[in-house]
Amino acid sequence: MTDIDEPRIRAMVDAADHDSVTVELLAGGDRYSQLYLYDEPVVSYLESNEQPHYTFFNEMKGIGIGGKRDTITPDSGGLAAITITDRRTFMIVGKEDGDEFFEVPHGDVTGVEYSRGLMKHRLVIRTDDTTYHCWIDSSYEESALAAATDALRRYRDRARSPGDSIDARAESPASRSPMSSDGGENGDSGGDAAPSAAGGTDSADDPLETIERLAELNEQGVISDEEFEEKKRDLLDQL
Repeated sequence: MTDIDEPRIRAMVDAADHDSVTVELLAGGDRYSQLYLYDEPVVSYLESNEQPHYTFFNEMKGIGIGGKRDTITPDSGGLAAITITDRRTFMIVGKEDGDEFFEVPHGDVTGVEYSRGLMKHRLVIRTDDTTYHCWIDSSYEESALAAATDALRRYRDRARSPGDSIDARAESPASRSPMSSDGGENGDSGGDAAPSAAGGTDSADDPLETIERLAELNEQGVISDEEFEEKKRDLLDQL
């Protein structure tokens, strides 16, 4: 385990653009919290003079590569950490046999959007080669997701030369807004999927995602408490 340089970490926290950057997430390990990666903490992946501006985590879902259902999940007790710095976005999934690491330089980004849910949120980063679905714990406010999305677009524009063109599909007016709760089939359409009257429920969706959308409909009064509980029981039986 890399030795923790606490003064350096606290300086990074103070210099970050957003308060999602914390000592707890950068340092990890039992010394700070029960949230951890198996190999090295987030701070050990930072290059010299690289400044983190946003950090997020999720303990259950991990990172989807390509489609949102093609997800690499952390092992029990670990987490997935997403870090947005002034140079790149990197993602780490805690695995007992070796943490998995992915990175996207800002200049490679062709589109960014987010969706929010009751149980987990999702930040989607698109490149020419693939799409990264970064699942984020629901404890984060939507304002944090929106700020991170705007920041990634600014970093991308700064990293690309003036002659580079932005993928018109990825940067359509629809993609500049939050995605619908389901984010479309696999979240790969490039634009927003229009939610149906039933909240965009797809029979192939993760049951937990469907429960999230049903809970939102219940809060809106579209379905009754009894209907929600009945459907939730049916969906939980599928797990």
